[in-house]
Amino acid sequence: MRLALDTGALIKYLTRDQKAENNAAVGIIESADTIIISTIVLCETVGILKEIYGVLEQNIIGILQDLTTMPSVEIDRPLVEGGLSLLRSGGDFTIGVILAEADRAKADHFGSFDQRIAHVSKLFHFLSEE
Repeated sequence: MRLALDTGALIKYLTRDQKAENNAAVGIIESADTIIISTIVLCETVGILKEIYGVLEQNIIGILQDLTTMPSVEIDRPLVEGGLSLLRSGGDFTIGVILAEADRAKADHFGSFDQRIAHVSKLFHFLSEE
């Protein structure tokens, strides 16, 4: 069986915080031949683990590395590696994914109102509100 996961199922599997839902998530995930995890689901998962569950970034890095090395897991590895790279250096996983996507698309510039991105992207172009 090829199984695509949403954020809720992945969170239940990783945190095991609600027994009934956890058992269902674990059962179906562990019975799948292939687990498909979209980059959007991973971005949401990182945010939820950090903000709601208080998981430290080092632990999130470990969780993501474990997921990416599982042979049954299908993910967009270059984008996830972009996110992991920025997360390892103290940045934001989702911004790393977005920058990796921009790089893959051969973008000439990266527009944002977030000046924190300037130090991690040579493509950065600040979008002024003026």
